Amino acid sequence: MHEFIDRMGDDQQRMNDAIEIIQGEFPTLTPANIEIGFNHFAYMVGFSSIHVLQTFRVEGRQQNTFLSFVQMKYMRYARGKSAIQFSTERDLQSYVIVKLSSAFGHFIIKKESLANKIMELFQPLELDFAEDAEFSRKFYVLSKDKQKTISFITPKFMELLKPLNDSDAFFELINDTLIIGNGMPAGHHSIIELIKLGCEIDRLMNR
Repeated sequence: MHEFIDRMGDDQQRMNDAIEIIQGEFPTLTPANIEIGFNHFAYMVGFSSIHVLQTFRVEGRQQNTFLSFVQMKYMRYARGKSAIQFSTERDLQSYVIVKLSSAFGHFIIKKESLANKIMELFQPLELDFAEDAEFSRKFYVLSKDKQKTISFITPKFMELLKPLNDSDAFFELINDTLIIGNGMPAGHHSIIELIKLGCEIDRLMNR
């Protein structure tokens, strides 16, 4: 049995509690068996272990929006009186997944605040969308394939993102898999906004 299941026995209950909250907005969540390579995404490089507890399809007019509950393990460092101290921390987080009908390379979209941290991890090409000054002011776009990214980030897509209130939210796409998260614990109220946005992206990009 996976180490997370042994050492985080309360995660199943935490997930169930989160689902109960989410179902107030999205009543039908169906267990789904899809493979998501979280360890390939730049935003996941700081975690020493990643384990998907369970993934659900968000049923509705869209067909390719999913919600994954993911167990994470990472090291926390702190300066003690005489030396650097560290501890192993564990968390259960939730991520929205949108599977796309086409591949669009690799890019990250993030609010401007954490741009420098992402740049260190990703080392890509920064894109600026001069045709939409509001979007460019609010979001930082890093891409490894400019043309593919531009074909994805259309004016309609930018309009979907601009009302986003969550300053911690990020979007990372690798080929046909888009993940949306904010690093908050599973069950945090902010996941509702991200699920809604994922469903809108699904409907826009998978017509």
